[in-house]
Amino acid sequence: MSKNLKTGVEKRDTDQTKLFELLGENIEHYDNYMVIHGNAILKNKDAYIIADKIIYNPTLRQARLQGHVRIYKGDTLSVYTQQATIYLNINFGIIRPFYIQDTKTGIWTNAESANQQKMTYRFAHSIVSGCSYTNPAWRINASRGYYSQENKTLALWHPKIYIGDIPVFYSPYLRFSLENERTSGFLYPTLGSSGTDGFAYIQPYYIAVQNFWDMTLSPQIRTSKGVGMNFEFRAVDSSNDKYLLNFKYFYNFNSYMQRFNALNQHVYGFDFKHSKRNVIQKYFGAKTKLDNGMFFDFAFMNDIDYMRLNDIRYYLNTTHYTSKINLFAQTTHHYFGVNMRYYLNLYSPVNATTIQDLPHIQYHKYMGTLFIKELLYSFNYQMKYGSRQQGFSYLSSEISLPVGMQFSFLNKYFSIGAWLNAYAGNIYAVNTENTKVYSGINSQTPTQLNGQVGNYAYLNYRISLNSDIGKKYNKFFHSLQTSIIFNSPIESAFFSNGIINKSILQGFANLSTSQLERIQNGEDIWDPSIFSGLNQTLKRLDINLANYIYNNKGNEIFYWKLTQSFNFNDPISYLKIPMENKIGTSPISGLYLNASVFYSWFYNSFTEVGLNASYIKDSYAASISYYLKRDDTMWKNDPTTLTFQSVDATNYLSASFRGDLGYFGFVADIAYDFKSKNIINIGFGVYKDIKCFGVGIKAGSNRTPILSQGNSVSIIDNIYVRAEFKFVPLTSFNYTYRLRPKVEERSQQ
Repeated sequence: MSKNLKTGVEKRDTDQTKLFELLGENIEHYDNYMVIHGNAILKNKDAYIIADKIIYNPTLRQARLQGHVRIYKGDTLSVYTQQATIYLNINFGIIRPFYIQDTKTGIWTNAESANQQKMTYRFAHSIVSGCSYTNPAWRINASRGYYSQENKTLALWHPKIYIGDIPVFYSPYLRFSLENERTSGFLYPTLGSSGTDGFAYIQPYYIAVQNFWDMTLSPQIRTSKGVGMNFEFRAVDSSNDKYLLNFKYFYNFNSYMQRFNALNQHVYGFDFKHSKRNVIQKYFGAKTKLDNGMFFDFAFMNDIDYMRLNDIRYYLNTTHYTSKINLFAQTTHHYFGVNMRYYLNLYSPVNATTIQDLPHIQYHKYMGTLFIKELLYSFNYQMKYGSRQQGFSYLSSEISLPVGMQFSFLNKYFSIGAWLNAYAGNIYAVNTENTKVYSGINSQTPTQLNGQVGNYAYLNYRISLNSDIGKKYNKFFHSLQTSIIFNSPIESAFFSNGIINKSILQGFANLSTSQLERIQNGEDIWDPSIFSGLNQTLKRLDINLANYIYNNKGNEIFYWKLTQSFNFNDPISYLKIPMENKIGTSPISGLYLNASVFYSWFYNSFTEVGLNASYIKDSYAASISYYLKRDDTMWKNDPTTLTFQSVDATNYLSASFRGDLGYFGFVADIAYDFKSKNIINIGFGVYKDIKCFGVGIKAGSNRTPILSQGNSVSIIDNIYVRAEFKFVPLTSFNYTYRLRPKVEERSQQ
């Protein structure tokens, strides 16, 4: 029997909730089944299904869908196939052939068949890709898998990634999130090989159980080096303040220890970062408008290798790591802070000679009026405790009280200021038995430091003249700012004794750059410059000039800053401090040119030069930099025969380029040290990005330090080749191969 009906079958639950509904233009009824033709539709609570024909068995509650089957979830087409079987009593279905595509990411999955249980599809012998269905640039073949439409996750067992028909990666299991949401599972591994580490494999596993915290466990193995584990924990509290904690451990094999004479077989450490404002209000419930906060950036490591445990390609470009703890509270008139600094020398097996700031306590009274509104003052107090295991440690207290007046004239284009600063402080030093000191005008040889206590008090006056002039032209605006500042102690009001007497201060002021570097490198030499108040005892004139040019849009297109200082306490020349010039311009969008030049009138030559040019526009980015620095030790003592010894200069050039040249992209970088006559870093590569796939290859070399037994550092010159693959929109991974390294031994300073 055949007839036209709008509704063929409607089934309701015991509570009269509609379970499913069958509709079609033509419905044929038979003994045990019915057939729906023409715009055949099946609707239930989870899906809206359209097919050419639906065969429904009411006894089995089975619906067989045939011909152009389209399954919609909400307004989204989730499955398109030629036939499917759905069991309506248990919300179960069989789909053959199976094809599903995520509309947001474009990721599609194709399999011979799949079964559906509620919102999850399980399938076998599948193909997954984000490229076109015909001849995809990349694909993943898997033995089995599932797709959860509710969680937007795709899981695959024994997946093999192909580029064209070439297999490039295999994993026992992969799990993807097709939405930008936190989901537990394996992340893509880091792969590589090198002459030092062998084959390296880092496999992160991401855990996100609750919304306010997550963590990542990353076991790793480097076949020629050792095994280890990285742990990262991240959390957000109720105030939306973030916490980040890392623990890392690595065990070096005995063969690696013997090959490189490495210092530590067990490499370990941790680092912690956190910041928070309004701590008193959040933690203690105080009803106050007091601005307060804290900041933590603290790390400990027993080896420089700790810095490289996250990534086999990590290039270390710093010699120290500074841990910081800052606590503060302030009002509109007062500030109180506690700061601690812990300095790790990454190139030294021990940190015993580094002075640590534990802690630095400061109180500051902001600028206010005294008696009359024209008379201004502020107040500052500092207490510092500097401690180390080897060499002197100290405890100091300092106060400063500046009082002065500032007047403007000529319609506020100019201003003049006069200030009187009162300074006082004392110092107590311990462990000074082996401490050396430079004293006197011609301080070339250090002597033994006698005593542990020092005090000082003095008055300092400052006179300043400032101007701020601006003028608008047709297409740009010019601003000119100048200042002349004369600062001098009042000699009759200067007092110092003990380990900061005048002879010691004079000796330190005349030290050469090489002598200062000995102090900075941790030698037990007395350093009075650590007391900020003593830095104000110089008779000095500072001249500053600054020019700025802005276009009609308010963008800075040119600047020039000039600074020249005269030290009238220098017994050799008032002009030993070089003149500083900083010039920069951006004549066109994306192009930036700047230079920093220090010229010494005393030496009649440049003492420091920094040049930089960069261009960024669309897919192009290029830069080139040059840096030169000279110091006093490179000049002969006789001013009439000054000559420059360029072999001792810090002198290097670096350049980089990245751009899409149409058929392919190109990237390159290089750094050359003129002092050592070595290329310290070089790399070049090509890459190609298409809509769903990208591939790149880069080759180069860099220099990596390793702490060695004894007081030395091994510098490894690594030559590497790195291949990178991008599988859009899933992820990208790369493989780095390092050739047999060249090892260079260096003594630790």
